[in-house]
Amino acid sequence: MTDSEAIFGFLVSLRARELSVDQLMAFGAPLGITATNLRSSLSRMAAKGLVEARKEGKRAFYSLAPKGQRIGGNVGLHFREPDWSGWDGSWWGAFFSMPEAKERYALQKKLAAYRLRPLYPGFWARPYREAEGIGEAFASRASEGRFELARLTFERAITRERAAEAFGLEAIAARLAGAAATAEASISRLDASGAEEAFAQWMRLGHELVNALALDPLLPPPLLPEDWPGPGLRARFSEWAGTCSARMKAFVAPILGSET
Repeated sequence: MTDSEAIFGFLVSLRARELSVDQLMAFGAPLGITATNLRSSLSRMAAKGLVEARKEGKRAFYSLAPKGQRIGGNVGLHFREPDWSGWDGSWWGAFFSMPEAKERYALQKKLAAYRLRPLYPGFWARPYREAEGIGEAFASRASEGRFELARLTFERAITRERAAEAFGLEAIAARLAGAAATAEASISRLDASGAEEAFAQWMRLGHELVNALALDPLLPPPLLPEDWPGPGLRARFSEWAGTCSARMKAFVAPILGSET
């Protein structure tokens, strides 16, 4: 976990509207984040549009910028079971032609972050679900003339086997099952942890578990194997997060309350 990832995690997981530099330094201390690295990371994150600063005299407060909020919201979809009850079989289809490798890579990285996968060269897709906000996330791309996003249906429905191949479900299933076992094993160890140590675990192991959760493509049940481990990991993560949150409260609450 990089310092920037930790700072982003503070702003997302602690659900504070904003955090002062002093608060961020206090939260970063158990993770070994120095004042110099904190300020450098905040500067880079602001340049990328992830955070924005508010000045109050000589003091600075940071919050998630709209781009950071969208990223956090997209990751947050992995914490709960997706509702596919009204799915009509339609898909998002992304068509693009970008000869510039750097630009193409950036687009493909964003498509992957929103759980689209390549079915053919220059064509990425995923089942359509309005709640995922994919249309809004790629709206600015539509005006470029080299990218189109459409809602479509296939004349021949995508089979479970084709979905497993396109989304790499076999390898992902192993990662999800392993993360669930890690979360379960950590719960009992938290009972012996102090508040500051529990917070460090919240960030370090939480980062690992969230990365595993983010691998789940959140597909409709008809496209998933019968024993898909995604729901099991979400259940274990919820239990782990609840236990960890209770253990770290004595460390977190005074820091959050220091600016009120």
